Parts: sequence; C-alpha cells; structure tokens
Amino acid sequence: MDDRLDERMFGAIIRSMLDIARNSENHTWFLEKENFTSGEFTANDWQRFLGDVAWMASQHPALHIESVIEVPAPDWRDADDYAAAFYGDFLYLFDEEPREVPDNEEPPYAPWWSQKHRNAPFFLTLPFPLTLICIRKRP
Repeated sequence: MDDRLDERMFGAIIRSMLDIARNSENHTWFLEKENFTSGEFTANDWQRFLGDVAWMASQHPALHIESVIEVPAPDWRDADDYAAAFYGDFLYLFDEEPREVPDNEEPPYAPWWSQKHRNAPFFLTLPFPLTLICIRKRP
C-alpha cells in the first residue's frame, strides 16, 4: 500500500503501542495512566502522541486506512480509566497483514469518519473525546 505509515515517523507512544499490538492476540490495547506515573512516558511523549493522532487524521482519507484510536481527554491526567485506547485494526495504519474476514461476516465498522467531532477541521484542534475512525475498502 502506498499510503502506509512509517513507524519511525512517530513518537514513543505510537511505537510502543505498535509493539504491544504486534505481540498480542487482543484487538484492543490501552495506554494506561500508569504508563505516565511510572515514568515510562513523559508529558512531552503525550504531546507528541496528540500531534501524531492529529497528523494521521489529516493525512489519510477514510477509505485508505482502518483504525480506531480513542483519546478520552486532552490531558492524560483527566481521563477516567485510561489515557488512550487503540482498537481493532490499528495495525492497518502501518500496512500490517489484515485480519481475514469471512464473506458471511459483516466488517466491524462502516466506512465513515466519526461525525461526533466533525466541527474541528481535520481534527487538528483536538476536541475531546476524540474518536478517529478510518476504514480501508475491502477488495
């Protein structure tokens, strides 16, 4: 895929979540608040992460990628449970092998951008909670 993302372009949080997702059989991965309180990630890492999410949203049209990234609060300290969640096919952003979907199974998402925060152009102002939903068209 020509539009695949190069993980080297992203900050520590995206790269860490990619590593977790690649080594997990789960389809939901959480960035925990404890990742910050333990010192694993810093405030600068969080700011870079917010910028990474905004850049992904602005650069990749809905029909070229399939992803769900949820950021419940602009500051990780204000989030109720977790700082961010990466759902389902997050790996498609980086052109990983897609999960096989049998013909009789409906895809988990429809091809549309979340309308919840469409008032923010390209999501660059990052209204919260930010939900980014992008879908790759099935061949």
